[in-house]
Amino acid sequence: VKINVEDEVAEDIYSYGLKSWAETPIDVVEDGGCDNMPTVEGLYSVRTPDSITAIIVDGETYIATANEGDDLEYGDFEEKLKSKDIFDGTTLGMLNAVVDPTIFDPAAPMQGLSKYFNGACGEDPESPEWCATSMRMTVGSSMVDYTDPTAPMIKSMVAIGGRGISIYKLTDDALELIWDSADEFEKEGCAAFPWAHNGIQDEEFSDINGTLWMVDEGIRE
Repeated sequence: VKINVEDEVAEDIYSYGLKSWAETPIDVVEDGGCDNMPTVEGLYSVRTPDSITAIIVDGETYIATANEGDDLEYGDFEEKLKSKDIFDGTTLGMLNAVVDPTIFDPAAPMQGLSKYFNGACGEDPESPEWCATSMRMTVGSSMVDYTDPTAPMIKSMVAIGGRGISIYKLTDDALELIWDSADEFEKEGCAAFPWAHNGIQDEEFSDINGTLWMVDEGIRE
């Protein structure tokens, strides 16, 4: 948000943009490891940074973001769904929703872009070479067009989390992405900590010297 401090007015909202995985590998394959990291045509993610900091270099302001990917809840509404609950065999799991047929076609569920994330992937004889049916996807406006709330339109596939670090340059009217760690952070993290890769490592579950840490020597190793 661009805020005019002197006038105490919020003047604009800048988006961090979506991250495309069409050319950047991502570890979504449900194989328990991270050697197989494919690119995925048609898959994007919202960066949802956990930490943001401003850096000034030679008079220019840069914004660095650490893109973990926490989702949010608003009362009974939860921002994410597992992909298998959205695309389930020949069924679309969102009530009254319509979808771009290049993403999902109920007549040929293993042909669309969502085939890897379909709940029937791995069971359907026409399944692709790998599956990621538990992929968390946002059902917010980045993925779904709610212009007509009685018939929301799934316009793209958008996961949650940029899985890396991004650096933006602040201009007069936008944030300009000048660098992104792509898949480097994910590869290095998996190589260094394979036991924790793609696991839930939030402090409330496995904090250092907490219960899980103390009882499981494998984690400490």
